[in-house]
Amino acid sequence: MKEEKVIADGIITDRSALDEILARDRLEIYEVVRICAGKPIFASEHYDRLVKSLASVGKEPVVSLDEFIGQIDQVVKANDLSEGNLRIEQYREPGDDTEHINIYHIPAVYPTDEMFAHGVTVAFMRAERDNPQAKIFDMQLRQKADEMIEKTGVTEVLLVNRNGEITEGSRSNVFFIKDNTVIAAPQHTVLPGITRMKVLQIMREDGIRYEEAPLKADEIDKFDSAFLTGTSKEVLPIATIESTAFDVDHPILRRLMRRYSELASV
Repeated sequence: MKEEKVIADGIITDRSALDEILARDRLEIYEVVRICAGKPIFASEHYDRLVKSLASVGKEPVVSLDEFIGQIDQVVKANDLSEGNLRIEQYREPGDDTEHINIYHIPAVYPTDEMFAHGVTVAFMRAERDNPQAKIFDMQLRQKADEMIEKTGVTEVLLVNRNGEITEGSRSNVFFIKDNTVIAAPQHTVLPGITRMKVLQIMREDGIRYEEAPLKADEIDKFDSAFLTGTSKEVLPIATIESTAFDVDHPILRRLMRRYSELASV
């Protein structure tokens, strides 16, 4: 069987060359780019966020936008990848002053047609990110979330901070709908996801009302509908959070789902 190809510091090589590196603990600034029909979705937007995440911790990117897109294309072609997710991570190891970058394929689970039609189940998890504005890998939070998802069988967990407020999902952003208004947590408390950004763009273009406000976990029953956004999740209806049910066919939700699908397929 042909070994998977990756890029390490600009050089295409076998996946086994990264095994030791990926097993080590290191500070990673990363992006996950979805590949559809052999092409990256919103690659420029992902690069821009990578640059902002790096700047938030005093770093600069080691690749330009053209190199970022070109190396993604190299990995896609080397692995004959039509659909999937690529992880792009920049890191520095302890005692090493050199910034490194890897690009490689990672497993991805995409929602089924049934999930898009009937929604998914979600639970709460008490946790918060130290720096939500930057996409920094948090091993402890990820492990805690993964364990809870596996134990409960839910699709996602929503992070609830020390004030009892919902911020975001472990791998997604979350929105709520009340009447004709979409509501989300204040932007400074969440990772500004690329799918989230595109949904906000759609709402501006379509004249859909949008507000940001603290979202109390014990007050979610006042909302009519809710949904997740993310690179893999796209715009995904929530059927229940804990014991609270939501309308998965709300017209605004369905409109956002349709419009995002059109935007991502361009």
